[in-house]
This record gives sequence, structure tokens and C-alpha cells, in this order.
Amino acid sequence: MVNMGKSCMICGLKKVPGDEISVHRFPSDEKMKKVWCDVLKLEVADLKDTSYICSKHFHKKDIIQWPSRTFIKEAAIPFLVDMESESISTEPIASSSHSESLDEMQNIVEETISVEQTNGAQSRHSIATISEAVEVNDSSMIGNPNESFSSSSTLTASGTQSGMEETSPSKTDSAESDEVYDKDNFVVPKTCKLTKRKRTTDTSDSVLPPRKRVPLRYIGDCESDDMRDPRTAKRCLDISRKSIKYQSIKIKRLQQMNRRLRGKIHSLTALTNHLRHKNLITEDAESVISASVSGAAKQLMTRMLKKSRSQKYSPELRQFALTLNFYSTKAYNYVRNTFLKCLPHTRTLTKWYQTIDASPGFLTEAMAALKLKVAEANSRGQKILCNLVFDEMAIRKRVEWDGEKFHGYVDMGINFQSDNLEEAKEALVFMLVALNSHWKIPVGYFLISGLGGSEKANLVTKCLEFVHESGVIVTSMTFDGAPTNFAVANHLGANLNASNLKTYFSHPITDEHVYVFLDPSHMVKLMRNCLGSQEIIEDSQGNSIKWEFIVKLCDLQENQGLHAATKLRKRHIEWAKEKMKVRLAVQTLSKSVAEALDFVNKDLKLKEFEGSEATANFCRIINNLFDIFNSRSRFTKKPFERPLSPATKEEYFNFLTECSSYIRSLKLKGIPILESNRKSGFLGFLSCIESLKSLYEERVEVKKELKYILSYKISQDHLEIFFGCVRSKGGYNNNPTARQFENTMKRLLIHTEIKAGDSGNAIALDSTSILHCSSYVPTKNKFVEIDAKIQESYEENIDHDYVHSSNVWNMTLYNEDVIGYTAGFVVRKIKPNVHCNLCLIMLETDENISALQLRKTYGRLIKASEFVINVCKEGEKCLRSFKSSSNLFSREFGNLKNFLIIKTIQNLPTNIYNSFEDHFYDEEPLSNHGYVLTKLILDSFFHIRIHHETTAKESERPARVRSSYTKNILFKNQ
Repeated sequence: MVNMGKSCMICGLKKVPGDEISVHRFPSDEKMKKVWCDVLKLEVADLKDTSYICSKHFHKKDIIQWPSRTFIKEAAIPFLVDMESESISTEPIASSSHSESLDEMQNIVEETISVEQTNGAQSRHSIATISEAVEVNDSSMIGNPNESFSSSSTLTASGTQSGMEETSPSKTDSAESDEVYDKDNFVVPKTCKLTKRKRTTDTSDSVLPPRKRVPLRYIGDCESDDMRDPRTAKRCLDISRKSIKYQSIKIKRLQQMNRRLRGKIHSLTALTNHLRHKNLITEDAESVISASVSGAAKQLMTRMLKKSRSQKYSPELRQFALTLNFYSTKAYNYVRNTFLKCLPHTRTLTKWYQTIDASPGFLTEAMAALKLKVAEANSRGQKILCNLVFDEMAIRKRVEWDGEKFHGYVDMGINFQSDNLEEAKEALVFMLVALNSHWKIPVGYFLISGLGGSEKANLVTKCLEFVHESGVIVTSMTFDGAPTNFAVANHLGANLNASNLKTYFSHPITDEHVYVFLDPSHMVKLMRNCLGSQEIIEDSQGNSIKWEFIVKLCDLQENQGLHAATKLRKRHIEWAKEKMKVRLAVQTLSKSVAEALDFVNKDLKLKEFEGSEATANFCRIINNLFDIFNSRSRFTKKPFERPLSPATKEEYFNFLTECSSYIRSLKLKGIPILESNRKSGFLGFLSCIESLKSLYEERVEVKKELKYILSYKISQDHLEIFFGCVRSKGGYNNNPTARQFENTMKRLLIHTEIKAGDSGNAIALDSTSILHCSSYVPTKNKFVEIDAKIQESYEENIDHDYVHSSNVWNMTLYNEDVIGYTAGFVVRKIKPNVHCNLCLIMLETDENISALQLRKTYGRLIKASEFVINVCKEGEKCLRSFKSSSNLFSREFGNLKNFLIIKTIQNLPTNIYNSFEDHFYDEEPLSNHGYVLTKLILDSFFHIRIHHETTAKESERPARVRSSYTKNILFKNQ
């Protein structure tokens, strides 16, 4: 082992950087150490751990040099050197028996090597070469200072145990010469006897099996024969150095490559850059990949690339994990295992949930979140204005034990234990919805078994006091039309009586006005229920608002096979089994139904719809009133869906005043409807009108805390959607127990990405950011089959006169007008695919051909030309003819749409292309623009009609019972 910066204790030389001199320690073996000390005239007791000897005292053949280290052979013996002449010292050894001394040294060397070979100790740096042993006479050593040892002859171990074999002394040119000189000018007495140790081939007594010769690559691969002369030894050393150098360079390069690769690819951007650098993707692909991955997906990929488990989870990834685990634990585990466990373990999620206390009562976590929102708003010089919503959700009556306490009894958040407690059947939830921001949060819930008006009023007061501590300003309160909720408002200080209407009460702490809103969605359902059950309501002029006209309109659409641009179906007429669906109620009392009634009454003058003006007017007023209370965006262009602001104040206030007068004038069986038993829906809208006016004047005009009011934020839909999220957690079980409700509430408090289904009582209408990934897939020409079939029909000259004689070709005025309206939509769909200017002119006209289209023109509707309407009429005739003679949904016709297109083109009248004039003959018969345009029109038209027929077939099913049974289960708490 080389020791840098140490000095030789014999000559005092030190190791200098760049010098070939190296220093070495004395051997640890006591016998070998004694041999060295005898040669160097030292005492063993004088040696220390810091005693060294330099390479000047060893022969070159005894030194092994590596690129980074220098070793001496195990059997090497040093000698004294005269530093002035750099020659071996000839001073006689102070000993009485020099021959015995040298023999003893030789025996020690042989014993050392023999023991190592017997024990199988194969040193990595040894070469099994022994220093030469010289036998001399005492008389020849003493008194002959010019004689010295030769370094040219060597004694090597050959692995034998048969002893030593003598070799003849080295011969010189003169037989009578007294001395023999080697190439290093060292003097060897002629009386020296050189012996060489060889390895034995007799394995009978051998401990180790014979070693197989390995290719020469490193020093350890060398054997004694490889060191027989300096040239061979130098060649071995050169090969070893080259191998070591090559491997060192290779290892360094591989380490550098791995290090650089790990340093490069640690994010999505680095990954795309790396792929682009390797020319594996194009620049367009790089930009598309970078733009298509964002949010949780980007964080997931980044975590996979970094392969680090110690870093914290980002908010996006945390939100994604909680949301996915909320819906399905199995799905979460599958995604976690697929993405190399980059998502937290489910036990980690459980620890997150354990920090949330979601027991019944007012939630302290909600308070902390509200304080953060208030502090953030105050830093911007703003205030947080909120609307308070409360409602009950039915839960299953069941008592459960979690190991510490029972769940399922009535719990008002005070940890009261009693043997007389009832089982809870409802969960009363309070929620805040920000008016000047975009968030909502439940602030508390209670497990109840039915509460009266005064008890609920006390809870509302406690809730207002609790929320006030956070700094949030509650400006309004929303609830549904349950009788107890009217009592709550009266106990708080409002007066929901039509004769003396007061739609606000004072805040228990600030004494500011808190305005009362009855949920508009529930009010529309109650008004629909009233009209559908009572069938007749009278307006101020004595005209009858009849449910009968709506039923007749639905029947007319079903019989004619075409709808007058309405959503009206049998489900809307048979509303009793789905009376909780807001969508059905709103679509029944809608503007489209009002326009359809005017269309069949005033334009078509159908006798069965005489006197339907009052019904149409009622539907139109309720539709516009509901739109005012359902405004969600200040950028909409629809007249009554814009927010209440200084720009719309005059128009809205005038209309709201008219609506208030209209509602007060309605009568039911000769009694003012606000005094009847079915007044809830009408009185609720009346209260909403007064509250909205007062809220705007106070918060927008006087205090200027708001610039406009989005009325959807005062709706109860936010809480209904929250209930939908709770029900969706149970999967097929949408009626949770008290314990399940508490656990679900805890999960919903942590994240906000849970969404309710689209089949609940209320549907989310707020705009939600969704990642849309679009891709272009080239499609083949879908009219190839049509062209081939038509060509075959022309060649066969098929007769189609039987079709013209069918009675189904005779369409009513209603059908023709509706087809004219539908043709305008067809033109809108095919215009992007038409690139000929002459053909584009052929598609549209400035004349109003359809009366229904004229009534439905609220903005910009396309007016189809006579050519497009005639083609659509021919397509409708073909569809009706086929439907009357065959099963429309039979598979024997293959592609139904292509089949109908072929049949229609075969029966088109010859004069239908007269408007094209000479442009019709610019191309081949089957590729001219008139023929291609006809195929485009029919393709879009039949797509609409087949979809309509499929929907109509679905409505022919028996009455729906799922919703009815579900509600019975929920309200019976089973």
C-alpha cells in the first residue's frame, strides 16, 4: 500500500508528487518482519506503526505498479543502498554464521509461501513469484566486498510440495571468471547456487484443485511463466493497464449517462424535450402533449418521473386522490397500482380524514375555512356576502355501534345521552353560498326526527350567530315550501302572508335585514302540481288556464310524429310519479310550449286549441319569471337570464311588478289562489319578487357591496346537489344511515370535486372546467355505398309507382310547417361542409316559409330555401311510407339511414333541381353539386328523424315506477 507524504526510515527519501518513488510499510508477519530487519540491520523493537521503507530498497521485479497504486510482492526482500552511489551496500553482515543466517531467511520465505498456498490464501495483488535464494559460503561472503547478489536469477513457486529443484549456475563467457554480472550490473559470486520452486502436478496431497487458466486481462491473471523475463512481464503489465483503463472509462461514461438522464427527465416538460431531442416526436406533437396534460394528470406524471416518495402531495393530486377514493375504493387501488403507487395509500387518506371532526352540530372546520376566506377578502378591501340555505335529507333509521358510541339516534350536537331518544330519520343541513364569490360550504348538520317551526327557528338563529363569528355577512335565507318553513320565517320576524307581506327579518346580532327566499325550483313544481291536479285556473280577465291544452298538444305531437320544437312528452303529462323532478316541471311550463300552443291555435287554427291563449300566456310568464331567478352568468344574451344590474333593473322591475299583479289576480274555483289551499307555489314566487327587489336596492344601490346579483346563488339547488353527492357515495344505496352520513360529510368537507348524478331532483347548472381532448380521425366517404346502390337501381330501372299511390304521402299542414322549421336546422348543420358559393346561395332564403320558425325566432335562425324544404318533405314521405309497411328498427335493412337516402333519391321528382339551372350540369351525373347537396341534406335530416323515432319508441314503455318506489323508500326511512 502506498503512503503518500511518508519518509523512508533507512535513507530518509520522501514521496514527491510526480516521482516514481513509493514508500511501503513493514510486513505484519513477525517472521518476515525479522528477515527484513536482519537485512536492513534494524531491530524489530525499533519499528513503529509509522515506519516505512522506500522502493529504492527493492528490485524492480519485486514491485507491482498499478495506475493508481504501487505494491511489492509478498516474498520480496529489501536490501541496503548507498544513496551517494545508488549501489547495493557491500558491507558484511554482522553475524557469526552468515551462511546459517541466509539459510534461515530462505527457509522463512519458503515456509511463508507454502503456508499461504496450503491455506488457499490467494492475494489479489500477488503473482506467486519468490525472490531468489542464494547459497554462499562464509568465506566467500566475508572479505570480498566486491561480490554481491545477482538479481537476474529468480526462484518461483510452482505449486509443488516435492521440495526444491536445483538449477545450474548461470554461465558466463569465461569459465574461469570469478564473478558473473547481470544486466543490472549487480555482482553475483560464482559459487552461488540458484534454485527455482515449481508447482507440482501431483494432486494427491494437494488441498486446492488445479486452477483453470483464465484469459490475461488483469495482474491477478498472471502466473509465474508470465514473469520469466522482463519483456513478458512488461507485456502483462501493459495488458493489465489497458484493461483497467478501458473499464474505468466505460464505468465513468455509464455513470455519467445515468446521472445526466436522471437529472434531465424529472418533469413532463423535461420528458417532452428529451423525446424531441431524440427525434422521437415532432414539435407539433410536443406542443399537443404539453397542452393536453394539466391538473391532476400532470402532477401524477411529474411524481412518476421524479420517483420520489418523500415529497409532499400537491393540492391537485390530493384532490384527485380524495375524489376517486370517495366514489370507489377498488377503483382507487387499481389506479394507484397502475401508476406505480404515486397516489397515497388508503391509510394515509384515513389519517387525513381523522383530523376532521364531522360529528353533528356546527362544524369548527367550516369556521376555520370561513375565517380564511374573510381574511383573504379583507386584504382586497372586500366583504364576504352569503346566502344561508337549509333543508332536510331523509336517512335510514338504524342504530350502529362504532366501538365507542352509538350512531343513529337524534343528535343536536350536545352529546346528550338518554334512554328516551328517538331514532333519527332526517338530517337537517345548513349551507352557506357566497354571493360575490364561487364557493359553498356546509356549516353544520343535525340528526332529527321531525322539528317544529319554533325549534327550527332557534337553530337558524344559532347558525346566524355562529357564522357571524367568522366575519361573513348573511344577507338572505333560502328554504323550500314545506309548511314548517313558513312557520320558521314567521317565528324569525318575517310575515309570509299575502295580505301583509314582509319578506325579511332582523339579524340576531347586527339587526341588518335578512331576506327570505322560497326556492324558485320548488315553487315551479308546486305551480305545475296545482295546474295539473286542479286542471283549471282563472286569470284576471276570467280566461281559463287549462291543463287540457297541454295534454292535447302532447297528443298532437305523438300522433303527427313530429314535435313543434318542444320537450313535451308523456312523462310531463304523467307527472304524479315524478313530481320531484324540477326539469319536468320547468319544461312543461316553458316558453316553447307557449309558442307551440299559439302556433296550433293562431297559425294552424285547429279547433281543439281554441281559447288556449290564457294557457300560453301563463306558461310564458312563469317561464320568464323562473329565468330571472335562475341567472347564472352576466355574459348571457337571453333577455331574462341576465343578472339583475343597473342595466337590467328597469326592465326587470317592471316585469316583476306585472308578475306580482298577475299572481295576485289568479283564482282557483272562484277563490283568490293566494287564499286557497294550493297557494304555496304562488305565494313563494310573490315573496321571492319582493325579496329580490329589496336585496338589490340595499346591497347594490345603497351599500354598493355588489355590482349585480346572480339569482342562481340564492337557489336551493346547491344544497340539493350536495345531497346528491351524499347519496352517490353509497352506490346502489342512496339512503345512508346516520353513521354513513357522518363519514360522507367528513369526506365532502375536505374536497370539492364530488358531483351529483344527472338524475336527481336538481341538476348542477354552474359552469365547470372540464378537460376536452379532441382528435381528428379521417373518415372514408360515407356515400360510396349510396352511389353504388343508386347506380344499380338506374340500371335495373325499378318501378316505384306503388309508393306514390300510398296514402302516407299526404302530410298535414302541421307536418309541412314543422318540416320547414327542421329544414333550417339542417342547413345550419351542412353549411360548414359546402364550399361552393352557388350551392350556399341555394340553401337559404329571406322569406319566412315556416310559421313555427317565425314564432321561435328569438335571435338568429336560418331560413331554409324551398329546395331544402322540398327535399326534406320527400325524405319525410319516404320515412312514413317505410314505417307504415315495415319495422323501422329491423336489422334486415343494414344501415337504415343509407337505405332511406337511397329510396328518397330514387323517388325525387324531376323538377326539384330546376333552381340549379346550368350549374346542375357542371359535373358528372352522380357527382354534380345538386346530387351531392341532396345527399348531404337527406343525411342530416334522417339523422334527426331516426333519433326522434328512437326516443318516441322509448316513451312507449310502461309507466315509470323506479322514481316512485325510490321516493317511497326514502321517505319511509328504509
